[in-house]
Amino acid sequence: MKRLGSAALLLFLQLTLASILNAQTTESLQPYSGTFCSLFGYFDGQQIDKGYNCATIQTINENGDVDGTLSFHILAGPDGTGAFQNGSIVKSDLLSQIVFAASNFTGTLSAYAPVTCTFATQQNCMSAALTGNFSGVYPDGITFSGSVIATIETWHLTGRFPKVSKTQVQNGTLTYTPDSSAVRPNAERRDARTL
Repeated sequence: MKRLGSAALLLFLQLTLASILNAQTTESLQPYSGTFCSLFGYFDGQQIDKGYNCATIQTINENGDVDGTLSFHILAGPDGTGAFQNGSIVKSDLLSQIVFAASNFTGTLSAYAPVTCTFATQQNCMSAALTGNFSGVYPDGITFSGSVIATIETWHLTGRFPKVSKTQVQNGTLTYTPDSSAVRPNAERRDARTL
């Protein structure tokens, strides 16, 4: 009888640990003050693709604390919108240690639409919605999948530099989950929930 009770307890603990390890992590995104996306393009007589390098986007955990940064690199259509594939995305903790990285970031960037500028130093403000999915392997070998929904804004400066434009991720949501089939109950794992 005692063995049966011990076996049941052990099974319960393993299932509980597996469910904890498989818990989905959802974090909100906000811009890091003073940092912007850099834009680049590929040309063949005319611009054929426009890309974004967006780094140091702050990730905010469920307690409202900054727990790291997110960065991504994507290549969209000539006008900077449309579908993208094979982009890269990296989540790091506050010590700049990689939580996860993936090189199959795929999704779409909507057409830009006018929005009200937030500051007097901005003009011609536009906003687009980014949605994308990715998957990869944590540093400890466990596979994961995730998604991003974010708002990207672009604007021109007022005053002496009216042709200078800025692009920044304004807000969004990052979600990622370990693959349930890859969880090893006795494995040590390190991700944003345990930092």
